[in-house]
Amino acid sequence: MSDLKSVHAVFVVSGHSDDPLLTGRLVKFCALSPTGCLSYALHLQSNLSAPSSFTLNTVLKAFIRKSRPSDAIAFFKSSPAPPNHYTVPLLVNAAAHLGNIHQGEIFHALTIKLGFESVIPVLNSLIDMYASCDGLDLARQVFNEMPDRDVVSYTSLINGYTKAGHLDAASSLFWEMPNRNVVSWNTLLCGYVHNRRFWKGLWLFRQMLEMHFEPDDATLVSILSASGHLKTITYGKSVHALLIRKWFDVPVHVGTALVEFYCKCGLLKPAVLVFARMEELDLICWNALISGVATQGPGEDAIGLFQRMLNAGIRPDDITFVGILTACAHSGLVNEGLHHFEMMTSVFGIKPRFVHYWCLVDLFVRLDNIDKALNVIREMPLDNLSSVWSAIIAVAKICGSTDVGEYLGKQLIKLEPYNRKRYLPLLNLYAAAQRWDKYNEVQKLMKERGLRSIESTLIDLNIIAHDFSVGDRNQPEMDKIYSVLEGMAKKLNMQLPCTDIVSGIPGEV
Repeated sequence: MSDLKSVHAVFVVSGHSDDPLLTGRLVKFCALSPTGCLSYALHLQSNLSAPSSFTLNTVLKAFIRKSRPSDAIAFFKSSPAPPNHYTVPLLVNAAAHLGNIHQGEIFHALTIKLGFESVIPVLNSLIDMYASCDGLDLARQVFNEMPDRDVVSYTSLINGYTKAGHLDAASSLFWEMPNRNVVSWNTLLCGYVHNRRFWKGLWLFRQMLEMHFEPDDATLVSILSASGHLKTITYGKSVHALLIRKWFDVPVHVGTALVEFYCKCGLLKPAVLVFARMEELDLICWNALISGVATQGPGEDAIGLFQRMLNAGIRPDDITFVGILTACAHSGLVNEGLHHFEMMTSVFGIKPRFVHYWCLVDLFVRLDNIDKALNVIREMPLDNLSSVWSAIIAVAKICGSTDVGEYLGKQLIKLEPYNRKRYLPLLNLYAAAQRWDKYNEVQKLMKERGLRSIESTLIDLNIIAHDFSVGDRNQPEMDKIYSVLEGMAKKLNMQLPCTDIVSGIPGEV
């Protein structure tokens, strides 16, 4: 910056301080260079007698890069510089970062006012903004009205559909595309993986290879994630072989995905080998191996890895401590668990979240120390209703004691006393324990508060609570569920009567 200021002084003295080409270069360096100074760029811009579209766009880009979208919009509104077709996408990008669809609509109107309604990059930015701000209908409208579309137009809308979980619409649009690139393949593939359609993701990857598209690092990260969730070891190993052929040095984010894959499949030895051979290790990679060892190996090994990470100068985050506390819970390391829980705040200033308290609860429950588990639960934050919901189910399922679940269920009702769904976990808990007196008390309380009773069942699957009401057909997988139940019913009808099955077993059944 000291050199630049000297150059700027020469421009001023020689009478070139308003030269558009020179001032544009100065503003670009100050605003976008790693060694620049945005405040000096703003100073230069404000002193120009006729600021250009180029300097305007440069400053807008700098604000967005620094995650200051509000400042970008405010600067545009105060700047006398004329906008051009590069300006609008920057403003729309800022609105998307803010999640402000109303502001985006204002810039959409500006697009029409300036006569840019046929400029493809401008329209693509509008599609992307609407899709990211829950305005898929508006995104589709812009898409349908485009006179011409490119691969970015299709990919932006596909991305919006996948984020909203509309995978059929995304797939249909993908196969309609006249031309595809690796980014469009990755967008749909990533959508399948994020929406837990792992087999569909693997199928799409095979289609990609058969159509002779070269996968990149993002492709392989998604495929390794799908393979890890499905525990398709052979498939994941073939991706590892592809990585070895493709790169001499595997990028850190791809190496991390490979470590996570092997850990999810219970293969700690290859996970450690991949980790040891990586040229660069970041916090995410350390967390991946610590979490893998925490669930698959001895807790002492995870703690040892944590210490090695600290010795390497890597500062832990809250996810690191989830791994450590999980390791302590799985191995019954009470003192170590309490020590690291306290270390979070006292040494690293990390405020414990629900998941950290829950790891302590899990630790005490595994040791059958329900009283201490209940004490931890009384101290943990209960503002996350979905987490509390899962906790009630998990406690009832793990320890078979109604005390902990009863406490949580009552806290949940206190948080939202007039939401009838908040009574469901406690009702299920009492029904499972055959505490019909308590069950009836809750039903009576609901009646007193003007809430109709709930005829439904709650099923916990992978920490997600699924609510089934009587006659409910809204569950997206309901047809498959009924098909499985019908198959079970047929098999049960083929079994021996209950008295024959249990004959010979002493005592009450």
